[in-house]
Amino acid sequence: MSANGLLQLNSQVGQLKELRFLDLSTNRLTDLPSELSSLEHLQIINLSMNKFVRLPSVLYELKQIQEILANDNQLVELDPNGILKITSTLITFNVRNNNIQRLPPEFSKCTLLKSLDVAGNPFKIPRPATIAKGTQAILEHLRNQLIE
Repeated sequence: MSANGLLQLNSQVGQLKELRFLDLSTNRLTDLPSELSSLEHLQIINLSMNKFVRLPSVLYELKQIQEILANDNQLVELDPNGILKITSTLITFNVRNNNIQRLPPEFSKCTLLKSLDVAGNPFKIPRPATIAKGTQAILEHLRNQLIE
């Protein structure tokens, strides 16, 4: 469903129970229907190049989600409570080139996280030098914030 100029996603997509990959990139979406929570096998969702200001809360209800691609949107914040719901499944999280002001320390609890791409956001902490070192350096920085 990528590159179709979609303004909204039909709620009937929630009936695709066996769907594992959903590409909604390069549209004009700002939210997702709650019916997406029915996609119990969804592992990868691509929301890149849309108009999201916040990640839709339904993403945090996806029990098997491993990869969330949300780069090049207009995200201003990430929900720490939502992140805590997906800590045991998330492997890849890309929010590159958004307007995120703060990176929640809760990401450090994502035990399977291998790729955290946050470059191109205006936050000051973690510092650009830490971000340039990659996922493990960012997670270590966030772990230290949790301890404090």
